[in-house]
Amino acid sequence: MKIAIVGSGPSGLYTALLTKENIPDADIYIFDKEAKVGRKMYATGNGKCNILNKNLNKKSFKNGENFSKAFEVYDFEKLKSIFDRWGLEICCIDDYAYPMSFSASSVVKFLTQKCQNNGIKIILNTTMFEYAKKGNKYYLNTNNTKFDGFDFDILVMAGGGKSQSKLGSDGSIAHILSLHGYQLNEFKPGLAPIKVKEIEGLSHVNGLRHKAEVSIYDKSNTLLFSEKGEVLFKNDGISGIVIFNCESFIVRNNLSACEIRLDLFPDFSVDEILDRFKDSFSKNGFLFLNGWLEQGFIDYILKRLRIKSQQQIAITNLKDMSELLKSLSFTYKESYGFDQSQVSVGGIDIDCLSPSLESIKEPGLFVAGELVDVDGFCGGNNLSWCLISSLLISKKLKEISHR
Repeated sequence: MKIAIVGSGPSGLYTALLTKENIPDADIYIFDKEAKVGRKMYATGNGKCNILNKNLNKKSFKNGENFSKAFEVYDFEKLKSIFDRWGLEICCIDDYAYPMSFSASSVVKFLTQKCQNNGIKIILNTTMFEYAKKGNKYYLNTNNTKFDGFDFDILVMAGGGKSQSKLGSDGSIAHILSLHGYQLNEFKPGLAPIKVKEIEGLSHVNGLRHKAEVSIYDKSNTLLFSEKGEVLFKNDGISGIVIFNCESFIVRNNLSACEIRLDLFPDFSVDEILDRFKDSFSKNGFLFLNGWLEQGFIDYILKRLRIKSQQQIAITNLKDMSELLKSLSFTYKESYGFDQSQVSVGGIDIDCLSPSLESIKEPGLFVAGELVDVDGFCGGNNLSWCLISSLLISKKLKEISHR
């Protein structure tokens, strides 16, 4: 069996290795337009490579319900066992799993070397412009004339989405598939910071972080999503892992108009904060806020409440302050662009694919990883999906090889 895999990211590398295990005599080629293997993978987990999530849950994924069986079969222990088998050591911090090296570059090097040791051919600087199917064979049209006329029994598209184009993900493979009649659901930036409409005064908190419970409400004031985490404030918006997850939820559900509310002290009620404020104010006067917040946050809160200076805080302001700290609201304006997003929301519609991610219209063609319209929240979910998609494909290839 001769197999072409387009894309040397995690789903491409995983598919090659798993398939080689299942079909030792398979002739496998990995093609990539970049000069370096797995460029985008180097940035995962801020370079530490958050490779799996210990609490895998289909609810963390767009279209996860459609692959509920896969998430049951390929749980965390099953996925980890694959790395154990390969000799890639994994350690866990809470629900996040990392390589023991805490280095994405070491993981890419490990996977690349393992591919080469198993006779898998990695062909770089090779851009696929088009493909054609003639009979049961696939042919690639690339800038590399060495492969003109090469025929493949299997074609695996693992070219990623549209996030981080500077690292190789530009959506070009998805575009080629769309020209062949595959439904491409529009790519949108996922796991990205959010720009908000209320930017006045945000310069006071630019670069500051605060733990909060973040909630999303629609126009009818219905709670849609809520999660706790650390928020990073910016001049024109908000960021941090919890915000990335909120952003993905917003764009998945096309919520062009929604409100984001931050509860900066979720462990206290409004009345509890107010009582503490009153007590501290009676003892310390206007300085009481310094026991609760950094100066930048104090200046920002005063700006939001139209209080000119900290010295002018009156006891009558304390209730408004308590309520603001429990519900600091922002109006969603837009997401930051693809280059500041970690994953793409969108991709090849799952109705075009079988449960094993094989094309319904072109048998022998498979779509893997981020190229499929499946994306997960932060915390190793998306790399987990890359591995799960590769397992689905490699299992199907094994069945095909036995026919």
